[in-house]
Amino acid sequence: MNFIGAGILITDYKNILCGYQKYINNFNYLNGFGGKKENNESYYETAIREFIEEMYEVTIKKELIIEIIKIIKNIKILINDDYIMIVINFTKLKDIMVFLKDKIKSKLYDKMPNSLEELILNRKIGNNQEIKQISIIPFHYKVLIHPLFNNDIIKLFNS
Repeated sequence: MNFIGAGILITDYKNILCGYQKYINNFNYLNGFGGKKENNESYYETAIREFIEEMYEVTIKKELIIEIIKIIKNIKILINDDYIMIVINFTKLKDIMVFLKDKIKSKLYDKMPNSLEELILNRKIGNNQEIKQISIIPFHYKVLIHPLFNNDIIKLFNS
């Protein structure tokens, strides 16, 4: 299959896990986890490598990627032109976290996370991270921040 990028979308069809990224012109985005294909990677390999790099800020060995492919087998695939998104649920995410717990070390966590709560709340925030923070948002295609709530956030940020 011809593609230039791949990623992982984590959802239970009520909520979606996303990452917070800072882009050009100080616009901040909630985004998924993924990126560009390297060399002769399969879309599974690209999606998992990018996900682990963004989630933990580590380089992952190909042998571990192959093992994670076995963990997330039988999943849904979405194709958007030349980008492929692998859809997994929160149980598969937990399985990946358990698998990686003793296999990688992340500078973003004092202790490797074992739960979704630890993954989100125990993450260290730095300036050079591709994904600064992790959030859960509702699974809905029309979500905006209400202007009054946004003003509250701005006031709190500036206080």
